[in-house]
Amino acid sequence: MRRWLPLLLLAIAIGAAFSPSLRHGFVDWDDNAFLLGNPLIRAPLSASLAHWLLTPQMGYPIPVAIGLESLLWHVDNGAAWPFHLASLVLHMANAGLVLALARRLGASTAFAALAALLFGLHPLTAEPVAWATGFKDVSMATAALGATWAFLRWRQSPRAGWLWLAGGLAVASVLCKPGTVLWAGGLLAWLETAETDAAVRGRVRGLVIAILACAIPIALIGQAENVQTQAPDPAMTGVLQAPLALGHQICHALWPVSLQPRYFLDRAAGFRDPLTWLGLAALAGFLALLWRVRRLPGALGLWLAAATYLPVSNLLPFHRFLADSYAYLPLACLAFGLAPLLSARLAARPRVRRVLGGVAVVAILASGSLTFGQCQRWANGDALWQPVVARWPAWPEARVLLAQGRDFDGRHAQAAAAWAELFRADYPQQYLSALAASLAQAGALEDAECVFAEDVQGAHPTPMANGNLAAFLVSHPGRAPAYPEAAARALAWARAQDRRQPLAWPEPWRQTLRARPDVPVAGPPAPWPQRRCPVFQRLLPPGQ
Repeated sequence: MRRWLPLLLLAIAIGAAFSPSLRHGFVDWDDNAFLLGNPLIRAPLSASLAHWLLTPQMGYPIPVAIGLESLLWHVDNGAAWPFHLASLVLHMANAGLVLALARRLGASTAFAALAALLFGLHPLTAEPVAWATGFKDVSMATAALGATWAFLRWRQSPRAGWLWLAGGLAVASVLCKPGTVLWAGGLLAWLETAETDAAVRGRVRGLVIAILACAIPIALIGQAENVQTQAPDPAMTGVLQAPLALGHQICHALWPVSLQPRYFLDRAAGFRDPLTWLGLAALAGFLALLWRVRRLPGALGLWLAAATYLPVSNLLPFHRFLADSYAYLPLACLAFGLAPLLSARLAARPRVRRVLGGVAVVAILASGSLTFGQCQRWANGDALWQPVVARWPAWPEARVLLAQGRDFDGRHAQAAAAWAELFRADYPQQYLSALAASLAQAGALEDAECVFAEDVQGAHPTPMANGNLAAFLVSHPGRAPAYPEAAARALAWARAQDRRQPLAWPEPWRQTLRARPDVPVAGPPAPWPQRRCPVFQRLLPPGQ
């Protein structure tokens, strides 16, 4: 019983901290695109083998994660709870693996349990665990930590099956998410510096070559897909991106009191941001520590932490500069690597050990409390994005995300109010149709048509603007167009598009479009000033 007591306490603590996530649904933060609207998950048998293997709509090949998510989708016909429950169970397993790995590398039971608790309850882990789309990060970590455990099991009892299991789990981890593409390299670095048995090194070199032969092509395909679909702004790239991101991640790890799903950061700040200096100092300190303990068993965790952080370190251009979910696996590796190092270092210093143990207990209690609150943030769009808006009120993207989240939750009148807040400070024409769609779904059809027409008649109309107004008109066939010039332009565009290739509209809409007579227009279109629609005067304060 004493052997299993740490695991039982670990599961209870993590379950209590993450319990809010079990009551959550999906949120408008990739869940809609990658889960709810993903045919590979909803109808897996309808997809081709190439789509299954490459998963191009995800931005990188993750067939194992997609397969697991498809199974979770069909547990309860697309309900959210199987995703959240599976993520929590895997997170508990990951914390248990941190404990087991720390013990296998020489940590005492107390140090191993503290390391597992600090990882399992750290607020940085809340994002991937409480967010349905974060399942791929959690499953990737489970496979990678399982591969590490299988390798160490082989080192203790050299049966070929354990080595095969380690290799298979390592490849499965890459196919959950390519962030572990360098896992085998971290393993080899540890062996080359700490292993004295040449025969062991020779066998593991073969394993590393096999894993990298599978992992590197997957990562290259993913990089090509990412550049094609989400190419980063060239102005936001540079050699100081990595230390800047590292500095922010260290702050989030040491002081996780204001974690957000999205951060407003100046990626071009360079040395003007003191956190760039912090990142450089931390990197130098980590390398010095790694060199000093390179021959000790715990160095394996440090090597793997570095190997799993490098792909998300911004050394390569990244569309999303900073995400707390990126730190999930590196944090687990640090935990099981530092535990045996500290355990050995403090074995003969009971007073220091007791002091550090007390500090760790306080940190664990504080982490659990913060994680419980952080999980509440993923309940709905308002809980997720309102704190972001409050922290960065002048950041347009924060208000866009808040409005989109309200639309996703079905609160369209509140979404329209959020869109109006966005237009207080600026006039982002690309979001006019989003405001109009919220108004239409809230039942304000006159206001919606006017805003759709303003998007068509504005200074920089897009084909999408014509399509949105045309869709509004054909979906309300009993309404006479209030703005004939815009209506004629939009319907003419839609008919021309439908002749080239049938529009992806419901068939009744297409029939209405074809049968609808031309809208008579008297004379050339009149100028349309910004914010002409009455809705702007009602929703915005005087003078805006």
